[in-house]
Amino acid sequence: MLKRFHSTVLFLAVLFFWPLENPMLAAPNTVSLGARAAAVVAAALPTSAPPEIAGRIRLLAASLEGSRLNLNFSREVLELGLGSGAFEAFAHEIDEAASAVLETELRTFDLYFLIDGVPLERLFEPKENVSVPSVARDAVLLPAPPLPLAQALSGRRVAISPGHGYYFTGSSWGLQRPFLQGIVEDFVNHDFVTILNNLLVADGADVRSTRNLDRNSGNGESGFPKWQEAARYHVKALGADPSVWNESGFTHIEQDIRCRPRYANAIEAELLVSIHNNGGGGTGTETLYDTGNAFAAQNKRLADVLHASVMNAIRRDYNPTWRDRLVKGFNGSYGENRLATRPAVILEIAFMDMPTPDNAALQDDRFKRLVAAAIRDGIAVYLGGSTAPAAPAALIASGEAAAISLAWTDTTASETGFRIERKTGTTASWTALATVASNVVSYRDPTVAAGVSYVYRVQSFNAAGPSLLFTNEVTATTSAAPPALRLASVTPVTNQFRNWGEAVEFSLAVTDAGGRPVSGATVLVADGLRNDVTEVVSLTADASGILTFRTSVPTGLSNAVYPFTFQATLTNFAASPVVTRSVEVARAGFSGTGAPTIALQPPTKRVVVGRELSLAVAAIGASPLFYQWRFNGLDIAGATGATLLVSSVRPTDAGGYSVVVSNGLGAVTSLAAEIAVDPAAWLSSVSLRTTLATAQTVTVGFVVNGGSKDLLVRAAGPGLAAFGLPAFMADPRMELFREGVKVADNNDWPAAFAPVFSGLGAFPFPAASRDAALLRPVRGLHTVEVTGTAGGTVLAEVYDAGSGSAARLIGLSARNQVGTGDDVLIAGFYLSGTGTRRVLIRGIGPALGLPPFNLPGVLANPTIEVRDGSGRIAENDDWNPALAAVFSQVGAFPLTPGSRDAAVVVTLSAGISYTVQVSGVDGGVGEGIVEIYEVP
Repeated sequence: MLKRFHSTVLFLAVLFFWPLENPMLAAPNTVSLGARAAAVVAAALPTSAPPEIAGRIRLLAASLEGSRLNLNFSREVLELGLGSGAFEAFAHEIDEAASAVLETELRTFDLYFLIDGVPLERLFEPKENVSVPSVARDAVLLPAPPLPLAQALSGRRVAISPGHGYYFTGSSWGLQRPFLQGIVEDFVNHDFVTILNNLLVADGADVRSTRNLDRNSGNGESGFPKWQEAARYHVKALGADPSVWNESGFTHIEQDIRCRPRYANAIEAELLVSIHNNGGGGTGTETLYDTGNAFAAQNKRLADVLHASVMNAIRRDYNPTWRDRLVKGFNGSYGENRLATRPAVILEIAFMDMPTPDNAALQDDRFKRLVAAAIRDGIAVYLGGSTAPAAPAALIASGEAAAISLAWTDTTASETGFRIERKTGTTASWTALATVASNVVSYRDPTVAAGVSYVYRVQSFNAAGPSLLFTNEVTATTSAAPPALRLASVTPVTNQFRNWGEAVEFSLAVTDAGGRPVSGATVLVADGLRNDVTEVVSLTADASGILTFRTSVPTGLSNAVYPFTFQATLTNFAASPVVTRSVEVARAGFSGTGAPTIALQPPTKRVVVGRELSLAVAAIGASPLFYQWRFNGLDIAGATGATLLVSSVRPTDAGGYSVVVSNGLGAVTSLAAEIAVDPAAWLSSVSLRTTLATAQTVTVGFVVNGGSKDLLVRAAGPGLAAFGLPAFMADPRMELFREGVKVADNNDWPAAFAPVFSGLGAFPFPAASRDAALLRPVRGLHTVEVTGTAGGTVLAEVYDAGSGSAARLIGLSARNQVGTGDDVLIAGFYLSGTGTRRVLIRGIGPALGLPPFNLPGVLANPTIEVRDGSGRIAENDDWNPALAAVFSQVGAFPLTPGSRDAAVVVTLSAGISYTVQVSGVDGGVGEGIVEIYEVP
């Protein structure tokens, strides 16, 4: 990829969405969060258990109550064996599917399993020794202020449990997890716990490990070193009662899981912390606790404290973009938590099968020491008895022209506020900048000087004191103020008086602050007559640069004054101030009579987070008319005019808006206008680089959802010479199709597009070069075919050129022959906006040889690699069946379980260019597809 000037410039294509009547092209998704989570859980059932059972398990009912997702499964789940490894694997698959949806809107959640209507926790055997040990009671009653960390640990009995280890299968000995990228979880877990044990002991704690931590203790009964053996054999060697480690009716691996909490119970530890690492193609850290036993509240508190401590440490000192997979509650799904009669949690630190950043971190001793120290600190905070809140997390900062904006994640419900601290440089002292109230998770600092670098951190507090930890530290500077646009004239200035059906016309010009004409801008026009937002692009200006907007008065519109607003926008410019004009409808002899009727319904819209939402209704009836706007059927306080205005839209503003219009003779309710709120991070440009033979064609497709969007489409050949690519295609040409019908083409780009390239950050084409380019409004599914009279390397690009519109690119794919070396399939994309966006990336080969495609010569075993400017961030060879639910969610065609196709879901930060490379394993070649989807 080139660099940004975007030149990474990316490309997308949507050649094979499944089915053709694609959900990505359908109406906005108004399905509730709970319903979406239930749908992906139901879709995951066929691959969640052995085939002979999975095919019969049904999801009988599901509901989301607050942050708890209730899932009622059929009785066939019992055939897995409650508490068995198969049951825990089933629970893990359901967790992965549901979490992919829930964590998009919730900061913490519980999965509550029922079997044929019976809560899962009621189906397990009663726990022995369920009384609360006195030490556990003492652990939460110590007075504030909290004890120093070391003092809080002194003399406290803590059970720590490194997951897995060698076990007897019934015929031989084996590890519980496979080697991945050179390491195995059974030993990595032991590394973390060994370091944690040393830290706790150094602070005076009475530490009891469920596995042998002495790596010089010789071999055990397995013939392997004792430290490598599972907990069952160490607990046995410690002399624990056989009822702890040798329960009848269970296999050795099941006894290994069960003996860990039972050992912690037997020694009356104050808490149990189990250390694991994850698998399944994800990334990041999650913490699990049990909601179904007598310690649910303390389980949650321990999970919150440890999770916040670990996440803060990783993001502060190791990787600021490390994925937070949240704190999750389960009512009995995991035996290591369920069987504990004291507070217990499972920490899943990272994903073994995610090469970067997870697996790489798990091979880094610095990462292990950092995480172990964070767990030690969290245990000390918990045992110290402090009721101070957990620290906030995930602090980010962005510079503006005259301010710096901060945002963070609230990790607790017990804070009364947040304290923001600031310093300049690396050696200055921290000073208190401001405090904000509880649940406020952003702050804008206007007290900054241009060109100065500022460092920020945030701490929560309540009556018991401040959180013991801060967020990660972030550094930011102010940005240079962008040049401003102006609407130099919008005429006429005075009201236009019009009758039904008569034309309305406004003329306007776009300039910079100095009055010089600016080309390439988009003017957003809010048409009060039609409740619509229209885009007028400056390319339609006349020879003098004047734009003309035309509309007309709908028949039936009541006599009134209707506002019009105009605003100019352009990439790398500040939007112009809004200009308001008006049209007065004056129908001679017209006056409304009788009960009100709706003449013009409020329209359905898509709005980007933070943008303004304006809805209006036109009604006819005897005066006076009264208005009451509603949101999802409930009255909106103070919304009693013909127009509803929401100045800054939030995600929670998505839904149905209607208005009741009434007078003394009756009332009428409008149709509900469904408002979709799009995220602040979006795909703004995409590209595909490939090498074509003479007369060979590459097909790239893309989807624009939510309306019409102006797109710049380019095919670069000679323009690549500036980047050291001598074997470029000398004369590329392209054709644009909508649903198989050709709608536009271009051979040599028009010189008038040069300012558009500059405004969008696209690299320039040489004057009079034979590169190709199109600029046109696009809606729905399109494909572009690029070819040339001679072969060579070509870069196909698509840029979002329609700023201000809620419509956006949501999916892309490209199909071509995948070769080796420089001839592999390389795609790229750029995420604009702020925050993060989850993206599904697929490399398809084998599926193309199956119905309904039946293509010959497909790539037999594709692999994908995702990179940013720092290097490789994700890769996949063979896709994980757990992703099937995500495929369905985004409208991607399904893959056959066990196929060698590749797929990965990654959470990516906005403001960065990314590249995707599809190649064949062991140098394989063949027909392949690269796909990139926005995940809702």
